[in-house]
Amino acid sequence: MSPIIFLSTFFPPQHPELQQNMKSAANISASAFSYSMLMGLAANEKDRLSVINTPLTGPYPLDFKKIWSKGFTSTEYGVDVVSISVFNLYGIQGSSISRQLEKEMRKLSIGAADIIIYSIQLPLMEAAVRYKKKNPGSRIILVVPDLYEDLGGSSRIKKAVKSILFGDFNKLCQSVDAYVLLTPLMMERMPAKRPYCVVEGIYNPMEMRQRGEDKDGFTILYTGMLYERFGVKNLVDAVHSLDWGDIKLKLCGSGELEEYITNLADARIEFLGIVPREKVLQLQSEVSLLVNPRQPNGGFTRYSFPSKNIEYLASGTPTLMYELEGIPLEYYQNCYHLKAEENSVEELAGKISEIYQISKDEREKMAEEAQRFIFTQKNAPAQCEKILRLIDSI
Repeated sequence: MSPIIFLSTFFPPQHPELQQNMKSAANISASAFSYSMLMGLAANEKDRLSVINTPLTGPYPLDFKKIWSKGFTSTEYGVDVVSISVFNLYGIQGSSISRQLEKEMRKLSIGAADIIIYSIQLPLMEAAVRYKKKNPGSRIILVVPDLYEDLGGSSRIKKAVKSILFGDFNKLCQSVDAYVLLTPLMMERMPAKRPYCVVEGIYNPMEMRQRGEDKDGFTILYTGMLYERFGVKNLVDAVHSLDWGDIKLKLCGSGELEEYITNLADARIEFLGIVPREKVLQLQSEVSLLVNPRQPNGGFTRYSFPSKNIEYLASGTPTLMYELEGIPLEYYQNCYHLKAEENSVEELAGKISEIYQISKDEREKMAEEAQRFIFTQKNAPAQCEKILRLIDSI
């Protein structure tokens, strides 16, 4: 079996300053997925695993406060992780990442390897493709959490600049040997047809979840990006319209709706801003209902699995979500849900009222079953075993 190089994109827990210097929460969920994947790979194949990490801080000065990120080494799940140093200046950051990755890969001196790339970041892909050319027999396994054309903020100009610096995504995919997809429907949009497996999300068993008590009555929580296209405005408006006095809504994250939410904030709607992940997980376990208001109102929902669904169900808190094409049916057996056509503010408010009137014992029983489902079937070692089986088959 060949050595494995994992090109990861997480924020190492021992270095909280990285997240503290970010101006956006855009890559927090991607970091969690990448970190959980590291845990699963280490549990299965620690002895042949090398990890080179690129924390996705975003560029300076738009998204990150520091023009330079110092490299460091940490130990995660018994594996040495090299987090690269990066010059973060906008327009330069990508080429800096690509060069540093290639340098660190050469240092490994392991020859042909199976290279797993977390997410479709062109600098990571370009470094892996160059390594493969110089080390015949290497294979690239690309994890695709989002389709390239659906990435938020990727204008035509930005994509053109990236293509000049790192190559065209479609062309780079010709060097990819296999995909890890969130939904099988994603294969419809991949530029090169390759073997694949589906890993819709990963629960990290090291993230302890203990159910707490909602001390404020009936609190609803949303954590994530605050975009209208994710249904967040509908959720805010739905709670704002309810007459139940003890129903409250808390929101964590950042995005275009911050001002709208702040203007509506009162005793019942509370905006918490960007919150450290540890605090987010704690909050998720201490409320009465978690809501993912993302609706099937755009093509991207057909090709995506919201990572927060696993995070929510793992919390032990009752969860409400919409039926999306990319979500396997087994998830709906463990949560409250709305059909695709039930997409109005009034229908969302009505569903929340319905759940509010269900007995607490009944709600908690469903949440306990959901947590058991995630813990036993969607944990990191089990999900990453699918990736390793895929590598062995190609």
